[in-house]
Amino acid sequence: MPALYNYANVLRAGELDIKSARLKAGMTQKELGKILGVTKQTIINYEKGTTEPSWERLEDIAKALKIDVDELFPYSEFGEKKGDLKWAEHLERLANDFQYARMAEEELLLQSLFDYSKFQREVEQKTYMKEQLNQALELESNNTMSDEDKIELINLKYEKDIQKKVDNLIALYKDQSDKELDVIRFENTKL
Repeated sequence: MPALYNYANVLRAGELDIKSARLKAGMTQKELGKILGVTKQTIINYEKGTTEPSWERLEDIAKALKIDVDELFPYSEFGEKKGDLKWAEHLERLANDFQYARMAEEELLLQSLFDYSKFQREVEQKTYMKEQLNQALELESNNTMSDEDKIELINLKYEKDIQKKVDNLIALYKDQSDKELDVIRFENTKL
């Protein structure tokens, strides 16, 4: 049976492209590392994708390269180049179409829940690797933190992410209900 949807493009959505941004800024890995206070090898790992920088580190990288953080992500959440017309249409629909925005927010929440449950299954079956735990927490491989503590921190990280996405969805519903109440108030005013 053929696949219902080709997810190859979607898998590119979270890809970082620090290297292109760095080269565009005319900076070497060593220079960028010096500005950030990290080694050249750390920058190499970020660029190869073997180490994922934290959001705060991404902000520092963007500031060092004098660009917006968004420019480090060349693909939309649908795996399309952001310069594409489809991306602009998507942003327009997110801003103006409640149902579309709701579905997009729900999709993000569901993906986080899926990732969290997958991690929980790995923990229960003990199929995780120490390096995965270190990477998820951006720790060096020679750290002394116990696996249990790492798992607890990763759980907290997932829970915080899920709560943020739930809050975004609630805010979206509140915003829509406020708009609907404004319409009802306007319709019920006697002129």
